[in-house]
Amino acid sequence: MNRTLLSLLTPLLLFFALILFALQVLLPQASAENTAPELTWAWRKNFKNAELHNLAAAWNGSLFAVAVTDRSPAKNKGEVIIGVDADSKVIKDWKIGKKVRNLALDGGGTLLFAELEDGTFHIYDHWKTKTQPMTLPVKVREAIVSPKSGLIVASVVNNDGTSSLRAFSGKAKQLWKYESVPADGWMGMFPFAEKDKTVLLASKTGKITLFEDAKPLWSIDTGGGLSSLSSSFLQGSLIAAASAGDKGSVRFFDDKGTQTAMSGLPSERISLSCADAGEACAALTINKTDRELRFLSPQGKELWKARFPAATLATSAVVAADHARIVITAVEQQGKESLRAWDAKGKVLWNAPIEGGIKEWKTSWNGKKIIVVTKDSRLVFFNLEPRKTSAPGAGK
Repeated sequence: MNRTLLSLLTPLLLFFALILFALQVLLPQASAENTAPELTWAWRKNFKNAELHNLAAAWNGSLFAVAVTDRSPAKNKGEVIIGVDADSKVIKDWKIGKKVRNLALDGGGTLLFAELEDGTFHIYDHWKTKTQPMTLPVKVREAIVSPKSGLIVASVVNNDGTSSLRAFSGKAKQLWKYESVPADGWMGMFPFAEKDKTVLLASKTGKITLFEDAKPLWSIDTGGGLSSLSSSFLQGSLIAAASAGDKGSVRFFDDKGTQTAMSGLPSERISLSCADAGEACAALTINKTDRELRFLSPQGKELWKARFPAATLATSAVVAADHARIVITAVEQQGKESLRAWDAKGKVLWNAPIEGGIKEWKTSWNGKKIIVVTKDSRLVFFNLEPRKTSAPGAGK
């Protein structure tokens, strides 16, 4: 009887073992983090009785800017912008007198852009030596800045209260105007470094439009609210758009607007980042029960994934850098927050514990220089590349 039962069970056990093996091969999990080295910061700066926000970084990781609000009511007469270099030197700080809505730097850090809450948009040309900005002659609702050239595309309030889409140079000169702007708000990006006149805009209802100057080249309705956009910025023609929800997905397009692939990712939120030349894209899905980081090929295939517990992190950013050789995001485990990096095969490269918690973070184009704003008002800098480098196509 026992021999008969064993002879019946053995093929079944072998069958299930083969299934488990196949799953491990076809759907590899990212390696455990407990064997990865722990990074030590290069420097830290503490800002007492202040709040830091709107962190900006040059694409080559050489310069950073942050807005500072003094928590003391007696001293809070507007905000201060502080510029810091990669060696921790404070280059300049100056009072704005108003609240900052957004900061941006061009690729080499020459131009600093300050978008204020009242719609004023300042451009600081050679801001390390000059304090008086150029100001756009319009009120801005939303704006994006090219990391290569400093080209600005903004939703502008017209005199009659309507909105128009306008482009400005780094010298505050208007280059073109397009009258139709999505009424429900939009997100945008400059998808390709070599086509700096090309801008990709997406409405919150899911319509994606690619512009060249003021001319719409093509438009696609994805049928759902978009949560993130990304592209192969340095080379290639990959565009990726993420939609959250029960039917959440990442869709891949070429520069002609043709959908080339799709990966279904049901989730409450999705953050997306594609590597410089479109080698792969990293998608961070966020749900009440967990977070999952997925590494996707341009064909929509899941190459590996890593799962973390549900977290109360202030940031959901993810970065695929250096031609997909490194993927970075924030994780929280046992109440401790850190940045974590993986390689293209899902192996954990390092962990960077962040004392005080993570509020914002930025990285250089190659993921080797990382600046963090902590929840307790510190700037923390990690440098994995001591030698000075410049980003391709982004200045020095």
